[in-house]
Amino acid sequence: DDVIKTERDVILEERRSRIDSSPQALLEEEVDATLWQNQPYRIPVIGWMQEMEQLNRTDATAFYDKYYRPNIAVLVVAGDVEPDTVKALAEKTYGKVARGPDLPPRIRPVE
Repeated sequence: DDVIKTERDVILEERRSRIDSSPQALLEEEVDATLWQNQPYRIPVIGWMQEMEQLNRTDATAFYDKYYRPNIAVLVVAGDVEPDTVKALAEKTYGKVARGPDLPPRIRPVE
């Protein structure tokens, strides 16, 4: 829990310094929230202050368990590589990670 509190304090301070102390950033955040009411764009990249203040270990672990799984991940490789070598290395490294539950179908908002 101390690790979560420490990291939470870091992102709270980051938000205060980048968003909350800047009238322009606050305006942009409000405009986006209003303009994109039914879209994910309405959510600030750093997140909403009240949500970050409530973050706890249980929430962080549940998010990790839901979204950090090989069956919903994308591995991007760039450069001069041999595809078979990359595939073998990926299977060796990530093949040990348990598959998580599939996510429900994404519901696309309608404007």
